[in-house]
Amino acid sequence: MLGPSKRLHLDFPFGAVDAAFDRQAAETISALSCAKARAVGVSKAGLWDMERRVAGGKFVRLCQETAAKVT
Repeated sequence: MLGPSKRLHLDFPFGAVDAAFDRQAAETISALSCAKARAVGVSKAGLWDMERRVAGGKFVRLCQETAAKVT
């Protein structure tokens, strides 16, 4: 660093996506069974966390690879 920065950058370098604004993605996550999730490459713990956050009405933060698998 050469000096203090005037701006603060809080970007996600890995390309995270907020899926809570997309009701269709939230409904797809809620309807996904454990067997189907494993078939597309989502872990049981990952599915459980996504379902828990959707049920609570919170933001579901997904990386682009997981979002592509789920939707």
